[in-house]
Amino acid sequence: KEEHMTPILGTQPAAAVLVAGAKAQLTGSAEDGGADGKEDAWAKEQEPLLMDLLATNLGIEKKDIVDFELNLFDTQPASLGGIKSEFLNSARLDNQATCFVASEALAQYVENGGLENDEDISLIALFDHEEIGSQSAQGAGSPVMVEAVRRISSALTDHPHALDPDVFSSTIRRSFVFSVDQAHAIHPNYSSKHEKNHAPKMNAGVVMKTNQNHAPKMNAGVVMKTNQNHAPKMN
Repeated sequence: KEEHMTPILGTQPAAAVLVAGAKAQLTGSAEDGGADGKEDAWAKEQEPLLMDLLATNLGIEKKDIVDFELNLFDTQPASLGGIKSEFLNSARLDNQATCFVASEALAQYVENGGLENDEDISLIALFDHEEIGSQSAQGAGSPVMVEAVRRISSALTDHPHALDPDVFSSTIRRSFVFSVDQAHAIHPNYSSKHEKNHAPKMNAGVVMKTNQNHAPKMNAGVVMKTNQNHAPKMN
């Protein structure tokens, strides 16, 4: 969405590209054009250095690249910080940290015999694209979750009325879900950014999130269910 900002891919090689481009304009030549010496509109708008890099790594000619989709991410490994190594410094903690915790919790639940007398369905759902509002085809706002629950329900019963819309809706109403995410703890240098009696403290328990738009959603039922499961102190 930042169309006004051109990424800087390098410094020294860029000069050669600029010189070659200026030479091509002055002489009327087009070294990287097609058979008729002209590039298509898409290729003309691409960064030459990036196209060179892609072609080299793929072992193909630049003219054979019709489109691409690339993602940049931090390759620096995670590390521990603080005097007693109590801090985890890493990219993508939001929300891979709670994805890890949820996976570990479900695995331990099974290992500790939780399924032996369990009459409910315990599951976790990990989604893409939370930061853009979960509105993608595979995000939390898509139909994938409802469809998955419906298929699980139909697969575990042979009752003729199991897929009745009213029965399914009643089942959903008797269920509950936690949307687990990261929370920003109060920073001593920016304590004024938090309400005095509602400032999340580090290592002091679960943080309940809510706002006036009800996103994330929070109600008394979820709070009660959390307390019943012996959650740490709320902040």
